[in-house]
Amino acid sequence: MKKKILFKHIFLILYIIGIFLFTDWVLNAATPTFVECHGQLRVQGNRIVDAKGQYITLRGMSLYPWADQGLQYYNTTAITRLVNEWKCTVIRVTIHHQRVAQQESMVRTAIEACIANGIYCIINWHCIGATDVNACADFMRRMAQSYGNYPNIMYEPWNEPTDQAWSSVVKPFHEQIINTIRPIDPDNLILCGTPQWCQRVGDPADNPITISSNIAYVLHFYAASHKQWLRDATTYALNKGIAIFCTEYGTCEASGNGYLDEASTREWWNYLDTNGISSANWSVSALSETSAIFYPGTSATNWTDANIKPSGLLVRDYLIRMNTPLWDELKNCVPPGQGTMTRTPTRQITSTFTRTRTATPTNTLTIARTPTQQISNTFTMTRTNTMTMTRTYTQQPTRTFTITSTNTMTITGTYTEQPTSTFTITRTMTRTNTMTMTRTYTQQPTKTFTITSTNTMTITSTHTEQPTETFTITRIMTLTNTMTITRTTEYSLTPTITVTDILPTVINTQSYTVTVTPTLLTPNITMTITSINISPTVTTTQTLLLPTVTFTFIYSATPTMTKTNTVLLFNTPTFTPTFTEIEIKQPLDNIKVYPNPINLSRDKIVRFEFKSKKDCDEVVLRIYTTGCRLVKEFLYTKEYMGIIFERGFIEIQTKDLIKLSNGAYYYFVILKKNGKEERSKVDKFIICR
Repeated sequence: MKKKILFKHIFLILYIIGIFLFTDWVLNAATPTFVECHGQLRVQGNRIVDAKGQYITLRGMSLYPWADQGLQYYNTTAITRLVNEWKCTVIRVTIHHQRVAQQESMVRTAIEACIANGIYCIINWHCIGATDVNACADFMRRMAQSYGNYPNIMYEPWNEPTDQAWSSVVKPFHEQIINTIRPIDPDNLILCGTPQWCQRVGDPADNPITISSNIAYVLHFYAASHKQWLRDATTYALNKGIAIFCTEYGTCEASGNGYLDEASTREWWNYLDTNGISSANWSVSALSETSAIFYPGTSATNWTDANIKPSGLLVRDYLIRMNTPLWDELKNCVPPGQGTMTRTPTRQITSTFTRTRTATPTNTLTIARTPTQQISNTFTMTRTNTMTMTRTYTQQPTRTFTITSTNTMTITGTYTEQPTSTFTITRTMTRTNTMTMTRTYTQQPTKTFTITSTNTMTITSTHTEQPTETFTITRIMTLTNTMTITRTTEYSLTPTITVTDILPTVINTQSYTVTVTPTLLTPNITMTITSINISPTVTTTQTLLLPTVTFTFIYSATPTMTKTNTVLLFNTPTFTPTFTEIEIKQPLDNIKVYPNPINLSRDKIVRFEFKSKKDCDEVVLRIYTTGCRLVKEFLYTKEYMGIIFERGFIEIQTKDLIKLSNGAYYYFVILKKNGKEERSKVDKFIICR
């Protein structure tokens, strides 16, 4: 009897194990990947949203194509570890623009690893400065043909334009690449680089690309070099309505080396998260420079915490802290286009028990269990009893699953009033969906044991399960409206500059004609010679405030007098003034400064560009503080005119500006010819270190 109970317990344990294995399989099969959950990305206003229209902020890492110490991480294991351990939701896969043939195979391996891990992937044409647009177009065409059907993919055609102008060079470059990609891939995001190492994000804000949708613009920063002024420029671009994606940032100086500025890095992270700007850290490499996340010599696949440099540890902690909640939400995520969840698993388990008894007193019982889930267990037992038993029972277990998803919608409106007041109204809507699934199983197994008369006992057990699953879906929606009104008043200070010694002089000539009428009063002869010289000077000074040009007019009147000598001469002069004015022409065309802002620690030269077809004797560049104080003046005489007008710019060494502190400065250019002046408009540049 005890052995019968043991047999029953063993069978029940196996049955319970099978139920748990089956349940785990069902639940695991229901968890989508990150891309399956969020689907096709698109640009909506100045933000990036997923296929369900929800705001999404991606955070991840950028690969390094410049040396083998970075290329070694273009493998599936490294990408998988960055996803699983660093919680990356995006990887930027870069290819050196002059080593396409050598690197394309590795790039494809990295892209396919991103797709296999269910994360987003940026395909980056990595160049600094000028590049071959046709070579880039050919590469992007191949990438679109191979991977354009995957919603994981984003394209970044130009890593970092430098001094190329947006309107005349950078924008046409992007438009040619867009026209190459869009016939093949009409949907995936295209991220367009911006001038001055992707810092002049205001240029495309003023002149955006309009030939295609789903276009975002690229921002790059290095925390130790780029501070609030670049965040202000980015805010300007966002307020103009364009979407920004920070495809590269560093925790150190702009060289990729120097000191690690943790405080500035955290300030930048807070700005990116507040404004929903996605980002990728530079770089996944094993180099001595500060921005590399691994120490030199680190394995391509088998690294430990001891191999991770301080910058890598800082970035990894940030990625884990910010991205882990996004990964945890996948368990409750309903992929785009799937509003309900219906599963009807059917399982049939057939167990066959065969017992054979020999002529000896010892009986050997062999039980072979072969369920359709391919679980085979063989048990050998020794028994000496004879039995015939029929057992029928019914089980009706009920399992209940509850799936809760939370959708948060943030609506931000910006109102501007005069003089300069900005109201930001943020409305947060939280929707909670609760899905309850109740699963009911009904099992009616029948066991039949038959003992034959030939000392052979055959035990046949037949299990028939007809599980019935009932899903009860309860959706609870909680709508919470939170309105936050932030009023920010900005005061605009217009500097007042009164300059009288640098302004053009207009000389007006007045001619006076004096007519003398003699009158004879007495016959006495008296010789009197009266000489009248009249030189009146009229000075009118008009002073205008910068940035309006101040004109000073000087009127000079020189009379002409005719004298007649007579007795008792009395002269009555009559004045007839004549005015002649000299016209002032201004300003010079298209005055620009590159780079702007000027980094005195990194930049070696600064160019002040302008257009003028006139020859001149002197060119003067004057620089003022915002407090209207002249701090620098550069004078170029006639022997330099040919070089300046051929180039179209004035070039100075940054060492000549080294004594200037960080901040904003005003400048303008003056052309002098034969005492006359032609000047540019007043403009501004920024100095930083």
